[in-house]
Amino acid sequence: MRIATWWSPIVFVAGCLALVACDPHPIPTPSSDPSPPGLLAVDIKLERRDGQPEPPPASISILTADVTRKISRDYRIRVIASAGDPQSGIARIDLATVPGTDGQGVTKDRNLSWACYHPPPPRGDRLVGILELAAMVTTPPLAKLQAPSTAAINVTVDPVGQVSCGDGTSGLSGFVRVVATNGVGGVTASKTFFFEYLE
Repeated sequence: MRIATWWSPIVFVAGCLALVACDPHPIPTPSSDPSPPGLLAVDIKLERRDGQPEPPPASISILTADVTRKISRDYRIRVIASAGDPQSGIARIDLATVPGTDGQGVTKDRNLSWACYHPPPPRGDRLVGILELAAMVTTPPLAKLQAPSTAAINVTVDPVGQVSCGDGTSGLSGFVRVVATNGVGGVTASKTFFFEYLE
């Protein structure tokens, strides 16, 4: 009887340790999050650059499909996106860029490209300047988030106002793709909005 009583606490403790070690449902932590974030919505709206009122423009979704548009130079582009990750939160929402070369041996991260015309169209003997590449500037600037479980951005880009010859004397095109990053570096990208400004 004494031997049995002496072993009982040890068996009990060993059983508890086994249960803890074999728990099939551990509490999730950011370092154990295996899944990328989820994009909840990614919408594009075209807005007049001069601020003149007009009916609210329809949204163009790039959540699940690429979209291509030719745009009047009267418009800027609004990007509205949201993302979520209940395990490790959202650390950043960015506009994607890709590396490209301007033909002069200079490689830049860009989502915008243009070349100035000299003289401006419609003259048929126009000369085209060096291809310029740049990343689009957002208003307000995109900021690093604090990894909340859901996060959103609502920013505009104004390619016509950003380039050095945006008054109709340039070929101007680019793309918008939204990228969400979670708290452990997992990344999800939207589809792409390709745009080209009309001359």
